[in-house]
Amino acid sequence: MSSSSKKIVTVVVIALVILGIWWYASSSSAPAPVSTASSAQSTDASAATSTVQDSSDASLQSDLTSVDASMQTVSSDSANVDSSLNDKQVPQQ
Repeated sequence: MSSSSKKIVTVVVIALVILGIWWYASSSSAPAPVSTASSAQSTDASAATSTVQDSSDASLQSDLTSVDASMQTVSSDSANVDSSLNDKQVPQQ
């Protein structure tokens, strides 16, 4: 390549890099619009749930049962993933 073509390629590459940086900065700096209606509803819902606290033995037992079922599901999923990693290749006919 001649010296002038190297300069042209260098200028084009630098221009593309600058355009890429500008595009990335302009697309990522704009925050997503926030709806005030949904945020007002979520604060009302959280206020309603925080004022009602049931700490009876039946409620705690129900929560513990729910957590135990979730943990058993996670354990089962983990076992399935482990067994799938240990699968052997099936010979093709």
